[in-house]
Amino acid sequence: MSLSVMSARTCETRVSARRKVDVRCVVPELVHTTPQRVQPLSIADEIKTLETRLAALRLLQREQLVARITLVVGENIVFSAADLWDHQVVSPELQTAFLEAGLTSRRKLGKKLHQLTACGLVRWGEDRNGVVWMVVRQ
Repeated sequence: MSLSVMSARTCETRVSARRKVDVRCVVPELVHTTPQRVQPLSIADEIKTLETRLAALRLLQREQLVARITLVVGENIVFSAADLWDHQVVSPELQTAFLEAGLTSRRKLGKKLHQLTACGLVRWGEDRNGVVWMVVRQ
């Protein structure tokens, strides 16, 4: 496969059976060949990269869920998972947020609220409905 680079170089790339890439560039001004070995990412490195991206996306999803809960409930208002679950009937925004997060029951919502403590949700106490939560500004 031939690649043309923006400068006056002509590069040729060959991939061997071992997945090592051999790039040979000919620079007309210098008239010589420069071999370079470019190692592709190992599978372990690719896994680490993908895990890092996945963790960042999960954090973003949690922050978006807390932001939507804050829009519906407000800050410094106490609520339980049951209260929040029941409120989705009158709040399409909250219902959409729950569907996007994969929350299909009060129990799953309660477990998700425990995960959201790093995103501005505070465990305020307990009552007959279970744990009572409050969104606070960070």
